[in-house]
Amino acid sequence: MRSFHSVLASLARLAAVAALFAFAVPTAGIGCKKKEAPPVPVQQETPVAVETPVPAPAGLLVEGVIRAPDAILESLHKVSLFVPDKAGPTLAKILAVPAEVGAEIDGQKPCYLAVLEPPQGQRAFVFAVTLKDPAHVAELLGKAPGFKKSDDKETAMTVFESQVTPKTQVLGLRRNFLIASASVEALKSFAPYLTRTMPTKPLPAEDLVLTLPQAALRTKVRDTLKQLFDAAAAARKTMAEKTAAGGPPTSALDALSDYTARQNARLVDWLSDAGDARLVATTTNGSISLRAELGMPSAESAFGKQIASWPLGGAGDLLGVPATSFLAFGARTSDASRAEASHDLIEMLAQSFPTDVGAPEKTKLEGFLSAWDKSRGPKTSGGVVYQGPLAVGVALSLEAKDAPVLAKLMKDAFDAVLSIKGVTGGLKKQGIDAPKSSSEKIAGLAATVYTIALPHKAGEKPAPGEPERAEIVFAPSGSEVLVSAGVGAKDLLQQLVDAKTDASKSLGGDASLGTQVKDLGETLNGALAVFPTRILPMTTGTVVPKVSPPTDPILLSIGKSPVGPYAAITFSKASLETIVRVVVSKMMAGP
Repeated sequence: MRSFHSVLASLARLAAVAALFAFAVPTAGIGCKKKEAPPVPVQQETPVAVETPVPAPAGLLVEGVIRAPDAILESLHKVSLFVPDKAGPTLAKILAVPAEVGAEIDGQKPCYLAVLEPPQGQRAFVFAVTLKDPAHVAELLGKAPGFKKSDDKETAMTVFESQVTPKTQVLGLRRNFLIASASVEALKSFAPYLTRTMPTKPLPAEDLVLTLPQAALRTKVRDTLKQLFDAAAAARKTMAEKTAAGGPPTSALDALSDYTARQNARLVDWLSDAGDARLVATTTNGSISLRAELGMPSAESAFGKQIASWPLGGAGDLLGVPATSFLAFGARTSDASRAEASHDLIEMLAQSFPTDVGAPEKTKLEGFLSAWDKSRGPKTSGGVVYQGPLAVGVALSLEAKDAPVLAKLMKDAFDAVLSIKGVTGGLKKQGIDAPKSSSEKIAGLAATVYTIALPHKAGEKPAPGEPERAEIVFAPSGSEVLVSAGVGAKDLLQQLVDAKTDASKSLGGDASLGTQVKDLGETLNGALAVFPTRILPMTTGTVVPKVSPPTDPILLSIGKSPVGPYAAITFSKASLETIVRVVVSKMMAGP
């Protein structure tokens, strides 16, 4: 047996022969005198330095990100060919740069934008788009007429300032971003945040997200709104003083603006307690969904308590209106919000008719409305119907704790309001006689009817096809009070009753619409549906013999998420196509 050492020696000799063979084979074909050229060293690319994020500059009002500009345009291009399908060429025209620059804009990459209001300076809009080849863009802008080129070492940015009068833009190139603004100051202030910080944040799933920081909401946004509201209040005070001095009387419109002012004041108070606000947009095959959210940091704040009082649920109630409705809604109100609305109504009447609604009248109205509020339930739903000039009105369903009691209170409230001389006097000036009430049996219900003669000149009768009168009709039905108002209101009440008992005669008979309404979720305080194609006949006074299915809904909803309150609106592709057709036809018609 061979020893271990002899075996090892044999293996060593075999390895030496193999090595000799390996080196000999490649040199055999090139001769023994020529040496092999050394390998060319591989050039290593210089790695791009990672930049750390920087804080937001002072005065940030809004920041936003567009996930992929081309995706939004491609979706909207399906609605109208007037919408371009690529962002680059459009931006090139807006920025007045060579078309080749537009071709270098990568519309599939994020676009960042912001609104800035520095402590010392004017408000500015700044945005940044991603480039495919920044060096090529730098070359193109360097050759483009009308731009002055300079380098800003502090921001590591090349600035191209427009020399065309008036100067409307400044462009900057920083890394792979093209940045645009209206001033050099704004560009320099915001370029680092736009290109170093915002790209490091998680990319949203939505197409567009705009964020208003809490600091801006509680200060600049709130203060700006308050200034506008205060100026409007001062104008109303001046008008009231002129009225008291014998000037023109206060109109109902003035009273409505006073009511709006109170709502605006509440909004300002809310903003004092608010968190960040977000506006989100999503496009899908031509449809657009927008959603606004307002953060609610503290549930113990006045804002938090108000939102916490909202009753929530689904939007199914709006489907229980007549199938002929071109607008439908469903809403929920708390006891506190109903009492607040009644108080505002009384203040409106007192503002409109100061000589007729004094302390005794206000006390009487408060008693009626307080009882009304206590008899109401949280849910209200309704629809607006148009079938022609002689069939147009509103149908409502009011949830009631005691429907017969609520119906009686409604009659008492109507009578109380109509007993105010200023109300009947104002109607008389418009050619409308005081409404007359009667009791009738309609759709099997014991209904109260108020008949209103429509405005006319003395001795003049309506033309054929024009309505002579309108009605307000209401009746208790189960756990609700059903209400209809308008021209042909008695027939409309019958339609509402039919919709309650036969789904095929309601909006709920359309399965597609039912699915879309259900998809709104169960966290809603209110929802509304509008059908543009059904509105168009009303604008021309056309009679509608047969209503087509609601194929083009616009859905609006208000609700509460874990973050805070939100409002959302979705335009279906069909609704946008209808709107585009109307706009284009108006443009073609000319002035």
